[in-house]
Amino acid sequence: MKPTLAKFAAAALLLVPLAVSVRRSNGDITSPSRRAQLVNLARVINTAQMIYRRQQGRYASWSELRESTGLRDAQQRVARPGVAALPSFDAIGQSSLGMSLDLVANGSDGYQFRVTDENDKACRQSAFSDEKGLIFEGSVIGCKAH
Repeated sequence: MKPTLAKFAAAALLLVPLAVSVRRSNGDITSPSRRAQLVNLARVINTAQMIYRRQQGRYASWSELRESTGLRDAQQRVARPGVAALPSFDAIGQSSLGMSLDLVANGSDGYQFRVTDENDKACRQSAFSDEKGLIFEGSVIGCKAH
């Protein structure tokens, strides 16, 4: 019996979910919960910066923000049911969970930051924001995973 085009197509459709699950298990695609964690972390940083500015009259560098009570307050305010606890970051913006934070503050003028999922080797899913408080998501140009 000769294989038909329909049989090949059916076999291909069965293999696609397998390929996607293998790729996800290798950590190449940021999971929805991981993406939610990136966005939630961006919310915390924005909230902490607003608290810090209200208390100190300027925006904080990462080392200042990390040591402030505003960061702890922001984590409590932004906590969401069903979203994993936020990772802690060291003094240079690295977490043990494979996320990195780059933050630049310019005194009372503003700040910008990026939080990146470093475990997402294919796309490097990230969340970006600044003093306006709008959060953007992005990934490497040409990434087909999102």
